[in-house]
Order: sequence, then C-alpha cells, then structure tokens
Amino acid sequence: MPDTPTPDKTPPIELATLLAGNIHEVKNLLGQLFLGLDEAAVTAQSECPKLAQRLVEMRLTGRRVHDRLLHILTIYKAESGFFSANLDAYDPAEIIEDLALEARSLAGIRLIIESSSTAHPSWYFDRYLVESALTNALHNSLRHAATRIDISAREEDGYLILCVKDDGKGFPAQLLESGAQPLHNGEQGSTGLGLYFSRTAAAAHSNKGKNGFVKIANAGAQGGAEFALWLP
Repeated sequence: MPDTPTPDKTPPIELATLLAGNIHEVKNLLGQLFLGLDEAAVTAQSECPKLAQRLVEMRLTGRRVHDRLLHILTIYKAESGFFSANLDAYDPAEIIEDLALEARSLAGIRLIIESSSTAHPSWYFDRYLVESALTNALHNSLRHAATRIDISAREEDGYLILCVKDDGKGFPAQLLESGAQPLHNGEQGSTGLGLYFSRTAAAAHSNKGKNGFVKIANAGAQGGAEFALWLP
C-alpha cells in the first residue's frame, strides 16, 4: 500500500515579502545593466556618437522599468497599511542639483537643463519618496521635452514646492482629468501609475494639519508639462 503523502506545512509567503525580495533582486540586476550601458556609452562617444546616444536612451528605458517596479511595491504597501514616510532633514537645493546632474547625463546635448532653488536649506521629508517622485517626472520630461527642462525648489504658503517643467506637448487631457489616478487605458503610452505613486508619496508627508499633494498642469508659453510636489 503506497504511503500517504505528508501535507506540506511550509508557511505561505506573504505577497509583500515576495514582491519586495524579487523587486530588490531585479533592481540589482538592472543596476549591473546600467553600469554596463554607461561604460559602453563612454567608449562609443568618440567612435560612434549615434550609438552612444542610443545607449543613453536604452538606459533611460531601463530606469523606467526599475522605477515602475518600485512604484508598484510602494503603492501595494500603502494600500495594505504597511507604509510610512521616513522623515529627516535635507537641503532641497541638493536634491534639485542631483536631479539636474542626472538629467544632463541622460539628455546629453539634446536638451537644456536648468535648475534653481530659493527654498530654506533644511526641510523634513522622506528623501527616497521625494527623489522617486521627482525622478519619475524627470524621466517623463526627458521623453517629451522639445528643447529644455527646468527643475526648481521654492516655498509658498508654508509648503516646499519641488517642480519639474518642460516645453513639450504637455500631459494628455485624460491624465489631467483623472486627478493623478491610474488609468485603465492610458493615452500616449501612459497609465498614470507614476503620478499615482507621486500622490501616494506626497500624502505620506504631513505637518501641523497640512498634507502633501501633487499638482500637474500644462503650463508655459509652449503648454509643456509641469509637475509640482507640495510638501508641508
């Protein structure tokens, strides 16, 4: 008589744990890929500028994949109640300059990148969440800007406002109407997931009865996209 199979008593893995572990592994793999693309781009710059530019574009695409995975994990944690901001004091000008340096490395000579800050040199916020939200906006602008991107920090009504603005065609009307909610069928290849992540990141910040929020608009003479992260 055959033996009765022993029931598997291995405890189930929580979905958040599974997602976190795999996303962390994918992030490390993408980091190795980015390093290789950067080295290849430097080598190709003198021998084949067109190839070097193509490698930069591939790196930007890889970063979008990397960011999308982290956004999904963060949103899942927020919706499940396992999410909070890790606040500390940072200089907004430093955040803006780091973002501008990344923008210049990815844009090359194709775009003009301007940065400025008039904000107080010390604000409390979650650096990872803030940088992730701004990086998402930057990558969107790098794809759609015509000639320039402006990155800035300023203060208004007790808020720190971190802004990324370009001179492209602007946000799709459907995305503006959705209020930064994810779209079921995004226009121009956009689902709005990045904006929904940014809104989640902003809402994790609160101070003296004020909560963080995101504003998006088509502004400027050319009607380009303007992303603004308001932090109390």
